Amino acid sequence: MLDGYKIFMQEFNITEDRLIEFGIKETVYVDQDIVREEWKALKSRVLDGSSKVFIRGYGREARGTDLYLTMYSNIFGHNQFFKDPTNNTSPANMIK
Repeated sequence: MLDGYKIFMQEFNITEDRLIEFGIKETVYVDQDIVREEWKALKSRVLDGSSKVFIRGYGREARGTDLYLTMYSNIFGHNQFFKDPTNNTSPANMIK
């Protein structure tokens, strides 16, 4: 079986340690106080439906997402759950 990472690292002469170092160095971190407050706000929105909560799509081409939206609606008693249009819009906006 082919391992795409190994092939890539061999082709570009990158060691596993160097790849890990790069990943750590280039990771975008968010201030922990902001993370804590946003987490509290998200939990509140999930529980009370005060504003939209975005989820990632489920399944190939997100065809199963409606199953999750229905389940969340039934569990939490509101319809403020929506599929994130790109599966990354909400997280990217949060980091900005």
